[in-house]
Amino acid sequence: MITSERGVLLLQDDEYANSQVSEAFVLGFSANLDRLPAPLFAVLDGGCFEDLEDDLEQAGIACQSLFLSGGDREMRRDGPWLVMLRDRRIREHIESLALEAPCAVFWSCPDGEQKLLRHLRAINQIRIPDQNATDKDERHGKPLRYERVLFRHWDPTVLSHLLPILSPEQLARFFGPAPAILFNTGEERVKRAVRSVSLPPPLPGPLTLTIEQIDQLQQAIDNSSTSAIANYLRDAAPDVVSDLDDIELQAQIDKARKSGNRIGLHTDEDLGDWAFLYVASKGEVTLDRKLINYVRSGEGGDRRDLKRTPAQRLRKAIEAAAATEG
Repeated sequence: MITSERGVLLLQDDEYANSQVSEAFVLGFSANLDRLPAPLFAVLDGGCFEDLEDDLEQAGIACQSLFLSGGDREMRRDGPWLVMLRDRRIREHIESLALEAPCAVFWSCPDGEQKLLRHLRAINQIRIPDQNATDKDERHGKPLRYERVLFRHWDPTVLSHLLPILSPEQLARFFGPAPAILFNTGEERVKRAVRSVSLPPPLPGPLTLTIEQIDQLQQAIDNSSTSAIANYLRDAAPDVVSDLDDIELQAQIDKARKSGNRIGLHTDEDLGDWAFLYVASKGEVTLDRKLINYVRSGEGGDRRDLKRTPAQRLRKAIEAAAATEG
């Protein structure tokens, strides 16, 4: 359990027995969700699915994109989708998705769906200092220019590392009308973040991070990702990494993660697959332009590949290679 320095955020971290999906984890997750004030909502990461909107429609579940219509269709498909947990059937369906992988953030919002929808769309982008800008406030040494970037608040990994480093005013801006959120961070860990009544009013305008917070966040995410991928490779491909000590393996994974990010891979699972190829080929996979272009954009594939995500195209390429070798 983590309480921030000023007592304005309760971040509870429940860890359960490690298994594929243990009964204790399922029950614990549901019990934690029960503790959130109703009504409840879920924001799902479309990038974790081939076509989340279509999947939910087939299941008879209504959803709303947190991206406005008229933009890039692929970005909208892979972006965040809001679902109101109107009844037990919908809640159980969404819970099952969130238990399989860290693909959702659950929100409590007594003010209702439209209030939460407006708030979430308002925090889709945050301001960060433009580190390329040369002009600074001479009195405080702070940048005078900022840029707006996408804030993946629907990604449990991002929230897990970001919430503890936010100031009280930033936390107030993040929570908006919500008293609490809940998410599965993977490896059977559940985090429940509760807004304290002592939070000050939020600052006007978009949520703005400092350079120091950005550095802290990126370092925490990178360390967590590297550790998770290293554990995955040690377990799934011991022969491939047996001649690498921990420091060497982490260095290889860092390089693989950077190259994987450039072609559209972001989750630990997807980067783990890419890191396997990187380590097994001693980095030469990054020289395979045909594979790189296919994963990044679907170039060289069929029409269906153009609708798939980079992660889905990578998995298809790996499966095709395994079938050929078999």
